[in-house]
Amino acid sequence: MTYKINGTDISTLGVIVTDFSGLFDALEPKSVKTYDVASQHGVMVRNDGIRYKERTITLELLVIADTAASVISTLEGLMLAHSRIRLERINGYDVKIWDCVYDKESSREYYHEGAERVSIVLIEPAPIKKVYKSTGNFSLTSAPVSGSTQQPLLISCGDYTLLENKRTGTHTHTYTDGYDSHYVIVSGVLDEVTLSGLTNLTLLYSVEK
Repeated sequence: MTYKINGTDISTLGVIVTDFSGLFDALEPKSVKTYDVASQHGVMVRNDGIRYKERTITLELLVIADTAASVISTLEGLMLAHSRIRLERINGYDVKIWDCVYDKESSREYYHEGAERVSIVLIEPAPIKKVYKSTGNFSLTSAPVSGSTQQPLLISCGDYTLLENKRTGTHTHTYTDGYDSHYVIVSGVLDEVTLSGLTNLTLLYSVEK
């Protein structure tokens, strides 16, 4: 099993993932929004359908190095290098992708000479998503399933570029980093958005709840 953070196989730093939580757990629904109106009994309810909370991920790490504190500092620097952490979990041909932010180091303890155990917490802000593999510069077209107003999309291009608040229309991205392929994440209220006209994008998997 290989874990990468922002493209770096963390085992090359002397960091091994020994356990995790949250990567594949069912998401927790948000509470229904209510509004107190003085002229009405009870409350008014806004029902937009089920919406889910962010995903919380905990990684249990074993850091093996003569100077474990230095390795942990390097790892934190790697996670804070961009506005999002691209976390990859690779098991043979099976690749799973998360775009996260670093929340905190929740614990650190001495294991034995030259090794420490560390727990880190990551937050995936936009957990409802479709994950594509791109084979070059891509484009896709989005439109509302019904009505005239489309829910906004967040498109994470895989080169640390974020296309934010994308609504009805065609969305494109040109890569300049020299890599032939990338993993692209499209997130938002996807059951209310139609995606079509996909160029150089192959759907790998989706997360719906």
